[in-house]
Amino acid sequence: ARLSHTRLSGIAKKYWNIYFERQEHTCLKGCLLAETRQEENLCLQVTTHSRLLTSPDVEQLSSDLLLKPENVHCVLLQQFHTEQQFLREVSTFFERQLQSQPKLLVVQCDSG
Repeated sequence: ARLSHTRLSGIAKKYWNIYFERQEHTCLKGCLLAETRQEENLCLQVTTHSRLLTSPDVEQLSSDLLLKPENVHCVLLQQFHTEQQFLREVSTFFERQLQSQPKLLVVQCDSG
């Protein structure tokens, strides 16, 4: 609402439409389904104040998105002590299966 009163007022309507009409904001499942319909390879950051996902949540998300459970991996950023450990985990996950299979890597960060 305030964007229209700034130097970016010329593009305010465009971003208003993207945020309020094109993007899904009701739940993670809805967001992922909407985005994956539009993009084949996707890197998506979701910022939320919701609780962190549990193992059953990840299993349900896998089922809802029609992904094989072994192709969905969830990690907590704080579990890694170095950037190298994190990179190794990500690389291992994406190299583990054939490239043609859809995969979902969820990296959670507890800010509290």
